[in-house]
Amino acid sequence: KKATGAVELIIRKFRKMIYRIRHNNPKVAGVKSSKLDIQSDEVQHIIIPFLLDHGKSLHSCGVPAHRLEYELSFVCSSFGIEGSFFYSPTSIFFSFGAQEAITSPYNHLVRIDRGADYDLEKVCLLENLADDISTQRLTCHAGLGAIKYIMHLPTRYPNWLFVFCMFLASSSIGIMFELGWIEVAVTGVLGVIVGLLILLSEKIATLGRVIEALSAFVCAFVAVVINAYIYPINTSIVALCGIIWFVPGLSVTVGVAELSTRNLLSGTIRLMGAFLSILQLSTGLKS
Repeated sequence: KKATGAVELIIRKFRKMIYRIRHNNPKVAGVKSSKLDIQSDEVQHIIIPFLLDHGKSLHSCGVPAHRLEYELSFVCSSFGIEGSFFYSPTSIFFSFGAQEAITSPYNHLVRIDRGADYDLEKVCLLENLADDISTQRLTCHAGLGAIKYIMHLPTRYPNWLFVFCMFLASSSIGIMFELGWIEVAVTGVLGVIVGLLILLSEKIATLGRVIEALSAFVCAFVAVVINAYIYPINTSIVALCGIIWFVPGLSVTVGVAELSTRNLLSGTIRLMGAFLSILQLSTGLKS
């Protein structure tokens, strides 16, 4: 009973906090009680540039629409700024100012060109940064420098470990399909080849645009050659295990989550992107 009562108390406090934040209540610690002038130098040269960089960074790391809009709205409310945001998988629209006005004083369109990668570590760091800004533990000026630092962080794991994980992932799928040990070894080799192609595509932009189809074609070609000249294997399943990395499971999950939160445009586009990825993989395998 004590545990249940404590949980209910936490839920009530959380609801009150959200209510106060949404209404710019001055009792909330770290939230300004007075609204800032949208035309002030602080808003134009510090706060709005921080919001633009923060939104672009979150978008580049794969944050879904509902989460990005919540983060930006939360920061805006902490400074008493009215902001509206529209998310698509390739851009963000920012509008700052009163919604009842015919034209908003500041409208921005940020075009974002990124792949289907998701960097969850940077997402966590950026969300923690937004919390620090909203509670005034950091200034927006310091936040701009922190965003640049976070986005230029090197990858946590070396390339050789990534390739080794590709080997483990493909081999594990082969074991799940109950393939023979030789076939499992072949799937691991295909995983290594795909991993090397992915690393190469990070340096060659043109290769990155067709990485799914190219990887599927290479895996299918290698599997057919091994089946014809070295050892009989199930070419279809072995090639599929080699490209398991590109199966858009997370993209489909995020797309469904966006549709369930009524972000219909971004959810539909993300699901269509996942469908096109599957189409490229199918084309490469059938080639």
